[in-house]
Amino acid sequence: MDNSKNTIFISFFTPNGKYPEFAKKLERSLLRLNLDHDIREIAPFPSWVNGTHYKPKFTLDLLLKYRKNLVFLDIDTEIWKMPVLLFGDHDFAIYNWYADKNHHLEGKIPYDINSKHLLCSSGVMKFAYTAPAINLLINWIRLLPQYPTKIDDQLLDLAFNESNLELNTLWLPKIYNRMDKHSTFWSEIPEEDVVINHDFVSGSHRNN
Repeated sequence: MDNSKNTIFISFFTPNGKYPEFAKKLERSLLRLNLDHDIREIAPFPSWVNGTHYKPKFTLDLLLKYRKNLVFLDIDTEIWKMPVLLFGDHDFAIYNWYADKNHHLEGKIPYDINSKHLLCSSGVMKFAYTAPAINLLINWIRLLPQYPTKIDDQLLDLAFNESNLELNTLWLPKIYNRMDKHSTFWSEIPEEDVVINHDFVSGSHRNN
C-alpha cells in the first residue's frame, strides 16, 4: 500500500548554531520531491539531551493533530531520493543495529534481520497513525522523567523492548539514515545509493 499522500515529514530546530541552515536544506529536499512536511523553529533547549527528549512529545502532538502517518527527521538530514520504504503499511520504521551487519558493533551484539528487540538510531523514524504506534510514543514519553540524562535513542529502545504492542515494524537499511561522519561503514556507501543522508555529529551543530 502506497501511503505517500498520507504521510507528513516533520522536524524541529532551534535558532542557534547550524540548525537554521540545516532546516533550509531539509525543506528544499522535501519540496523537490513534493513531500508534505511540517518543520518548526522552537526555543533553544538547556542541553542537547533536553532537545532529544522533545522528539517523542513533538511527534505525538503532530500525529494527533494531522491524523496521518508521520516521519520524524533530525534537522541535519536531507532526502536525496524518494523514500518509498517509508510509505509502506507499517506502524513503526527505524534503523536497528541488531538487524544490520557491517557496522562497528558487528560481533559485539547479536544479529537478527528479523530481530524483535531494538537498538536504534533515531534520526529517521516513521510512526503511523495507529494505536500501536501511538502507544509506543506514550510509553517513550513516560520514561523521559525517569532517565533525565539518557538520550532519546536509549529510552526508545527501552520503551520498545519492554512493551508488547504487536507493532508491524520495518527495520530501515543504512541508506535511509546514512551517517557519513559516523564511520567508514557509512561513508563508503556510494552516494548514488543513499536515500536519506544524515550529517550526524552528536549535537555539536548547536555550537557552530
